[in-house]
Amino acid sequence: MLYHPLHLGVVHFDVDESGQAGIEVKVFTDDLENAILHTQNRDFKMSYADKTVISEANQYIENHFNIKQMNKTVGLEFQKVFQERDVTGFKYTATIEKNVPFEVCCHIFYELFNDQTNLLIVNIVNDEEGYRLSSRKTCAHVE
Repeated sequence: MLYHPLHLGVVHFDVDESGQAGIEVKVFTDDLENAILHTQNRDFKMSYADKTVISEANQYIENHFNIKQMNKTVGLEFQKVFQERDVTGFKYTATIEKNVPFEVCCHIFYELFNDQTNLLIVNIVNDEEGYRLSSRKTCAHVE
């Protein structure tokens, strides 16, 4: 595995005309392993063939990423996990109320790295906005 001097996560959030959202969260695998080690105080090695490991990794992401609309948490439906070289990706779906603002909060790895940046790219019916989230600004208000 390659080590990197940059602590970065990327979230792609695509909402279609009916309000169905496809969400993809990508993080460096070694950072994910370290985060789970840190939060659960035990060794953790990502395995894409082990359902228990996938469930634990998914639980970490879901505990550190959420969407709120009209003061209610929007449910995430886990679809799959995938690997791209030294990155682990998670795919989710959710339903967003049309024409109602929502908030996306991402706290992934802030407990480990004070320089962690999570980029949020929101595409609502071909209208794209980008947000830079950090430990000082963990949420983005999306209209």
